[in-house]
Amino acid sequence: MNYEQSIDYLYGIPKFTKEPSLMCAERILEELGSPEKNMRIIHVAGTNGKGSVCAYISSVIKVSGRKVGLFTSPHLVSMEERIRINGINVSKELFLEAFMELKECEDRLKEETGRFSFFEYLFGMAMYCFKKESVEYAVMETGLGGRLDATNAVAKPFVTVITPVSLDHVSVLGDTVSQVAMEKAGIIKKDVPVVFWAENPEVKNVIEKVASEKNSQALPIDKGNYEILQISDKSVDFCTHNMYHKNGRYSVSLATALYQVENALLSLEALYYMATKDAKLTDEVIIKGIKEACWQGRFQEVAEGVIVDGAHNEAGILSFIEAVSTRESVIDVTKKVLLFAVMGDKDYDKMIELICKNLEFETVIITRSGGERGMKP
Repeated sequence: MNYEQSIDYLYGIPKFTKEPSLMCAERILEELGSPEKNMRIIHVAGTNGKGSVCAYISSVIKVSGRKVGLFTSPHLVSMEERIRINGINVSKELFLEAFMELKECEDRLKEETGRFSFFEYLFGMAMYCFKKESVEYAVMETGLGGRLDATNAVAKPFVTVITPVSLDHVSVLGDTVSQVAMEKAGIIKKDVPVVFWAENPEVKNVIEKVASEKNSQALPIDKGNYEILQISDKSVDFCTHNMYHKNGRYSVSLATALYQVENALLSLEALYYMATKDAKLTDEVIIKGIKEACWQGRFQEVAEGVIVDGAHNEAGILSFIEAVSTRESVIDVTKKVLLFAVMGDKDYDKMIELICKNLEFETVIITRSGGERGMKP
């Protein structure tokens, strides 16, 4: 089988092949020789901001000189984006090698586990690549939820992070914020610290309750933990008031999206905890790594005056609206055009309502995303 055939095989797997269970992912790890036991894993769950937090943390670890693996989803262009080492996508050759290893695993285990799901394949392939390349740290984003996500097969992460929680995937995760928070809190492990966004009292109560039951140190972060110092069209400077580090000054270079400051803040709290265990994570390294972090498709200026954003739920749209408004406050915007596409299983009525009530555009163009899920204009 070649690379193209492996991609076709993966796309041919149904998104959900069976009832959610950790057993399959746990068996995959065992078959791979339990690679998770030889690396420090940062496990990240939440509704919005997971990928950005992973990008900030992995950028800092890379700057420190440590070897870091990054597992995220979805990808924008090529599937190898989901598995990166020191910020670089794994090669097609290593991707294929990892796929063949997982295919053999599936053949050995199929009577016990059934067919692997798409995400179980990618999770196993990432762990194979990280083992093969001897990464010291692995930053891992949950695919859906947390409690029953394949990534939760990692029994003892180094630290866990839960980004802002809001309603999304309600058919799977529940139709109240507390239910969704409980699913996300499923990544909290015994005696492993959890950093989390605590602005919502319902979410805060759920996470602190689970953390207490697991004897996990709960590290809540909210808007009171930072102060914006300066905003330009290219970056935002801010200072922090965190448990581990007081009055540090940082800069994020991800356009004018203020929500990226909050993502960076969560990352900083996790990083300063990690720094108590790793002398290479110095203040200078952390400041440089945060500034150099890049995460594509999140209020990203891809050309002069052209911004791409992947907001796909109510909370994400509110953050998008804030980012557009902030940008207008720092530069002279003479003409605004919105190009909009959405997946059919998203709450697009609410998304459109929020945009129309809060932003004015000279032109709105409705188009369709690729794939079967794309909503018809």
